[in-house]
Amino acid sequence: MIKLLCVFLTCMAFSSAEAAICVEMNSKQLLSCTLSSRHHNRIAVEGQRIKKIIYPEGEILIRIEEQSGQIFVQAMVDHPGETTVSIVTSEGLVQDLELSFQDKASEILLLQEKHLDDVTEAFGDCDDETSAMQRAIEVLLSGKVPEEYVPIAERQFCCCLKRQVTLRSIMRLIGPIYTIYVFLLENSGHKCERIHESEINCVDGEWIFLEKNELKRGEKMMALIGVKTYEP
Repeated sequence: MIKLLCVFLTCMAFSSAEAAICVEMNSKQLLSCTLSSRHHNRIAVEGQRIKKIIYPEGEILIRIEEQSGQIFVQAMVDHPGETTVSIVTSEGLVQDLELSFQDKASEILLLQEKHLDDVTEAFGDCDDETSAMQRAIEVLLSGKVPEEYVPIAERQFCCCLKRQVTLRSIMRLIGPIYTIYVFLLENSGHKCERIHESEINCVDGEWIFLEKNELKRGEKMMALIGVKTYEP
């Protein structure tokens, strides 16, 4: 099974994000949020659009703003009770929210996918093998070749993933545990593109590492795929 090891570094979807309440998404938990009972409230998902809302009608009204993919929530009674709302994003993520209301100013709620601060956190609890892989990736991200790895120039390989996004081979590094394939992703199109790890697994790797999951127009980034190194 592929271990999807990635860092989400998406940009805020609207300019007033500084005043927003940021909540980390967790599709396995019900997230509690308090909104204004006097004014409309705005809910957005960072880097994605909200496509569908499921909620009991009556005490609150929720509308999707089609252009931005954000939703606006308005209490229809003075003291609405707690309401469970489920949202479905453009990327297929589902998040349940338990909304409560207070007499206060409008709220802007920004839902974010789990943010991984660094490579160490991405791996969680590491065994020796995973720790070695983690260290190798950290060295590669710093622009160096890890110790115990032998760089091999790759025969040029290039494919088009979607629209104007291309994947080009750079080299492979043969190590004692893993052979790491180094690729360059480039977006030559005119819009931001979201990249999933499964889309770039052209060598049937056991793990995949992306610096982030979005490519802005004209942007390039490195992608790493690890395959077990076997003795001849």
